[in-house]
Amino acid sequence: MREDKQKICNAMCETLKLTSAAGSPTNNPLVELRYMTKEEGGRYEETVRPIFADGCGNNGYYDINVSMDSGVAVIMDIVNQFVKSMW
Repeated sequence: MREDKQKICNAMCETLKLTSAAGSPTNNPLVELRYMTKEEGGRYEETVRPIFADGCGNNGYYDINVSMDSGVAVIMDIVNQFVKSMW
């Protein structure tokens, strides 16, 4: 089965919005988790970019590396790196 990483990101975004770290009670709530791919110099890269209401969040844009991740690993990387960037 091929996992749809954008669908996983959409579900994770809705889940994170239910938390105090990313939800509407914050000054800058999470709006989207954007799954992106690019190939450069024969290297394939997959990232997830959190998009906030002001566009980029308190710490500016940052990308979460999800290259070669399974669906469950994408979820773990989003949670680990998102939380680390929030605090």
